[in-house]
This record gives sequence, C-alpha cells and structure tokens, in this order.
Amino acid sequence: MTNFNALPDMYLQSNFPRWIFWSRASQFILAFLVLILSAYASVQFVPTLSGLNIFTAILTLIAIPYTFIGPRKLQGFYHVYAEVVLEFFLFIFWLGSFASTAEYVSTFDWATKGIADVDPSLVDPFSGLQRAFNCFKAVTAFGALLFFLSFANFIFLVVYVIQKRRAERRSGINNTNQANNNDLEINEQSKVYASPQVPTNFDK
Repeated sequence: MTNFNALPDMYLQSNFPRWIFWSRASQFILAFLVLILSAYASVQFVPTLSGLNIFTAILTLIAIPYTFIGPRKLQGFYHVYAEVVLEFFLFIFWLGSFASTAEYVSTFDWATKGIADVDPSLVDPFSGLQRAFNCFKAVTAFGALLFFLSFANFIFLVVYVIQKRRAERRSGINNTNQANNNDLEINEQSKVYASPQVPTNFDK
C-alpha cells in the first residue's frame, strides 16, 4: 500500500517544502483534465483557442515529471535554474491560456452558432455545443488554478535560488577567513616551537 506521506521525500530535493510536491501533483492532474476538455471542446469551437490550451497542458505534463525525477534520477540533466525557467514559462502560458479562454466564454454570442432566435437558457443542456461550451468554462477555471500554482512555485524557486546564492557566498567568505586564520595559527606555532640555532664554530 502506497504511503502518501512519504511521497514528497521520495521525489523532492531534501531542502524543498512538502507543499511543492502536492502543488506539482495538482498541476499534473489539472493539466491532464484541461487537455481532455480542450480536445473535446475543439470539435465544436475555435481550434486555435483550444490549441493554446492543449499546448500548455502538454508542456506541463512534460515539465512536472522532470521536476519529480530530475533531482533524484537525472542529476546530470537537472539544475534548479532549469526549474525556474520551466515554472516561468508555465505561468506565462497558463496566464495566456486561461485569459484568452475566459474572454471567449464571457463574450460568446450564440448568434455566431446559427441560433440567434433561441434563448441560450433554453438550449438543450445535453447538446454537443452546450457540452463543449461547458468544457470551456471548466478549462477557464482549471487554467486559472494552474496559473496561480505555477506562479507560486516560480516565486518560491526564485527566493530559494537567491537564498542559496547568498548562503554559498557567505560560506565561501567564512571558508576563506577560516583558512587565513589557520595559516596565521600555523605561522605563530612555528615561531614558538622553532628550535634556536646553536653556533657550532667557536673562535679559539
């Protein structure tokens, strides 16, 4: 039986908080849902609009496994800066995806689908058009969640990198000072313990 409490320790870097794991797991699940809903909605609606959602979802489904597997299994191909770049592109693309979808849904005109004389509230809720329209509403909500998750991860990674660089710089300075102190101690000890030179040539 899977121990879900142990999953973050299996896939995260040791100094990452546990909420990052669950945030990325949520991103993966939501991106998969967006992919399915967008593919279905593209049959009835504008393909180019669904195309952006599908592309961003696929990018997320590729990026998230890299952040899980990279720190433990692909050390040669992993770097925290790569995670920063990935999260940056993810939150930018999700912002564009959910914003464009939200604009389309909010300004949608049923007249463009040839039913101008029909009250939208009377449209068959089980028709393919209505189901596709509802899919776009769901994609808008999921896209907004994915944007906020990606943005939160990006901010965390930026702060993490800055703190890591500062810690490395302080560590380097401390190591240099410690090495200088050690050299001074060695020089002082050599002066104290140096045996005096006894003259061997005496005038007779």
